[in-house]
Parts: sequence; C-alpha cells; structure tokens
Amino acid sequence: MIDGPVLDVHLLDLLNNLRNIGVQGVALNGQRLIYKSAITPDGLQIKLDGNVITPPYRFDAVGDPDLLVTSLEREGGLLEQLIQTFPEVEVAITKKDNLTLPAYQNEITFEYAQVAAD
Repeated sequence: MIDGPVLDVHLLDLLNNLRNIGVQGVALNGQRLIYKSAITPDGLQIKLDGNVITPPYRFDAVGDPDLLVTSLEREGGLLEQLIQTFPEVEVAITKKDNLTLPAYQNEITFEYAQVAAD
C-alpha cells in the first residue's frame, strides 16, 4: 500500500519491479493488470486502463511472499527511494497466505490474431 502523492511513473516502476520479481498475477486498487494495462497521467490524476485511481494505491500480487517482501524492502530499493524522496508518503507491505485477484474487466481484442485452421 502506498498512501500519498506519488506520480504515475512511481506506480509503473513498482509494477515493473513486481513483474521482474516474477509475480504470477497483480492487481492495482482492485483492477486486474494484464500485459497491456496502462498507468497514465491525466492532469493531476492517475489513470489505470482509462479509469481514475486515487490513493491509497494498493497492489495485490500473487507470488512467493517471502521473495516479494525481501525484494521490495531491500536497502536502496524502489520503495526506500520513494520514501526518501517523499517523506509524507506511507508505505506498508502485508503478506497474506491466501489472495484472490479480480478478473480483468475490460474487453480484450486481438488486432492480428486469427483462429487457426483445423
């Protein structure tokens, strides 16, 4: 959980960090993220796949919980840099034994994919 005024690039960096750790799935503020999910600025707001999201920003990630915590809390890591840059931002990491991610809510369309012939 990140609570405070951060930029879209900070959330994107954290998402990329989670993907590099090797999570099996991730959601941000209750919205499932997929390969084409976009975290973008919109004036002073942040949008996720076109929907405005507001603090606190909560990432839910499925993966090895010990590896996730160790990687995110490492000295000099992304979260430490965020806290040093923005002292007013609150950051918390919570391990859970059981986590269910929401399904992706938007439509997935394929521009070039075609059904294979039998």
